[in-house]
Amino acid sequence: MHGPYRSGLGPNVVTIRNGLTVSRVSVITGSQSISAHSRVQLRVDSIGVDKQGDISMSENPTVEVFADIGCPFTYVGLHRILAERDRRGSKVRLHVRAWPLELVNNAPFDTDHLDAEIVGMQDTVAPELFAGFNPQTFPRTSLPAFGLAHVAYEKSLDCGEQVSMALRTEIFEHGRDVSDPAVLGEVASRFGLVLLDMDTAEELTRTEWREGKALGVIGSPHFLFPTGEGAFCPGLTIKRRDDGSFDIAPDVETMGSIFEQMFALG
Repeated sequence: MHGPYRSGLGPNVVTIRNGLTVSRVSVITGSQSISAHSRVQLRVDSIGVDKQGDISMSENPTVEVFADIGCPFTYVGLHRILAERDRRGSKVRLHVRAWPLELVNNAPFDTDHLDAEIVGMQDTVAPELFAGFNPQTFPRTSLPAFGLAHVAYEKSLDCGEQVSMALRTEIFEHGRDVSDPAVLGEVASRFGLVLLDMDTAEELTRTEWREGKALGVIGSPHFLFPTGEGAFCPGLTIKRRDDGSFDIAPDVETMGSIFEQMFALG
């Protein structure tokens, strides 16, 4: 399911299995308009929370983001967050983890649908992004790229974050297929990394997907804070028109709230 990308657990309702709160998120159909934002309270032992439940900030506090590499909403959100982090001089780092929509939905991306979403965002939200997007070269699978991102995070948080953005930049700004071993190998060599074989990459991706489901993740992107609070696809209000095109606007108030919560960490 597209726009924003959430797992289909039944029409109009998503149940958070691992937490105390049932979160209801409307599906975008016809001309219905929703705010693409949902908060959930999760019972998790997150980094930065001690056994008594008190928050203890590390030198580089970390926010986890479960997302697909091919999700355009994630790409816009990460750009906005990293720009704001730079502006504030924050130490917060992002651990971008796998939420593989091709496995969630048991189907590859619909590139026509994806193209309509990107046009909608270029019109109103991110005219500076997606300059080189090409539906013809969109990756047939994200699994090898998820594997490379995992290797990068094994090296360091900074490397993982940089590789996570580099992969998305290759897709959306340069129109390159990061499922192509030659393209993915170029990214790996740029950061001094080695590619995983496909079986290992898929195994690691499925493990992260299972961990995300256990934490109550419902779609791409889903942000999880060290406090245990989460936000699904914050910062956008999306309306799908009857002709299949999208009217997408920034939700400034919600994104501002996310910024304040995130950057209060450090």
